Amino acid sequence: MKHPNYVPKFEFLFFNPIHGNFVPKSTAEIFGDRNNPYQKKSILIGLPGAFTPVCTTYQIPDFEERFDELKEFGIEQVCAVLVNDGWVLGSWKNELNLKNIELLSDGNGEFTEQMNMLVSYRHLHFGWRSWRYACLVNNGKIEKSWIEKGFTNNPWDDPYDVTSFDNVIADLRNENN
Repeated sequence: MKHPNYVPKFEFLFFNPIHGNFVPKSTAEIFGDRNNPYQKKSILIGLPGAFTPVCTTYQIPDFEERFDELKEFGIEQVCAVLVNDGWVLGSWKNELNLKNIELLSDGNGEFTEQMNMLVSYRHLHFGWRSWRYACLVNNGKIEKSWIEKGFTNNPWDDPYDVTSFDNVIADLRNENN
């Protein structure tokens, strides 16, 4: 499975607690785009779900706690997209006390589908979810991808190796040597 060359055009919705409404934010605003001279480097992570064991215990905490190591490579932000609603992601963000990771709610899985990473977890009664992946995004262009092996609908396991912080940072270090 392969990602598109650029982050798809999409509007994520963010809840504004002051006004009680949702505010759209485009992928161009979040990741930059090829028409903008400002280069914005990001790591985008696709995860199966908030509050799931691997995401909550390992992947998100590692990227959160070791964010400064990514800055050495000019990475300004880490964003994680999940096929969960904004309320769930808000609770998860508070539970994990996240300061360095922007959570993006893809409640209908539309962005994830455009990234070619939407898979069925219906056999576990989870509906549609994201396959686990990470991307290096530079001004909207996907320059590198890490995709867990075994991409399939109705998986019985949850592979976590290729997209671990240790693997991503090692790969970035190897490319810069």
